[in-house]
Amino acid sequence: MKFFIPTVLLAVFALSSCSTRYYAPALYQNDIQYMVKPHSKDSVRTRFYASGTFFDHGGANGQGEIRGGLLNIYRSHTIKDYNFSYGAIAYTGSYKRGMDDSIMTPPSKTLRGYGFNGSASFYSATKITDWRFGIDLSYIHETGDYLAFRRSVIDVPGVNSSGQNELWGLGVFSEFIIRLSEDFNFGMKFFLNNTLNSAIKSTPEIGSGNMYTVGDNISLGYKQFTGRMSAAFSGNFSNAAAQLGLTYRF
Repeated sequence: MKFFIPTVLLAVFALSSCSTRYYAPALYQNDIQYMVKPHSKDSVRTRFYASGTFFDHGGANGQGEIRGGLLNIYRSHTIKDYNFSYGAIAYTGSYKRGMDDSIMTPPSKTLRGYGFNGSASFYSATKITDWRFGIDLSYIHETGDYLAFRRSVIDVPGVNSSGQNELWGLGVFSEFIIRLSEDFNFGMKFFLNNTLNSAIKSTPEIGSGNMYTVGDNISLGYKQFTGRMSAAFSGNFSNAAAQLGLTYRF
């Protein structure tokens, strides 16, 4: 009996914690994008870039999954002691409901949107390495079936859904880039991001829903191309997130 009672209590708690369905904006806590910047020793230090990214992350409170593709066109500058970038974003994808979700039909919804992003940093340079410390910014505007669905279930009992279609993101980061030659470089970035306008109502399960996202990004550049992958985690709200991207330098 001593074993049975705690087991029952744990089961009741687990069921109650899953009783609420959460639906957040598509790129909530995954809206900041990596932007390549010229190294301080590059012969050309102002460039246009085109970046394609595959993103995959858990839905709100670990419920459901969001996958899609994102295109980012931007321009980057490196001057003495500073880097900065600015550009435009377009993305598309889908939200797939969780296994025990009977509210959303059909089981997946399309999503799409556009936005703008920027990045600025101070750097300290050695012979081959740039150490950067800076901030990332983003604005995202969402449209699509997933947004329409979230708005349709806002007042449904047992649902915590956001009808919000605009997100503002801010992040801080530290990054080092090792330039082994004019054609080859390697980098690693550590970041702390947050979507500033919280999209989900506060509950005991997720708190304010406005948690910080921590993660890292690894990049490998060869001539005009830079491949990169990133992984991030934002506590119990947005779960894990991953991105895989390829950038072309014009």
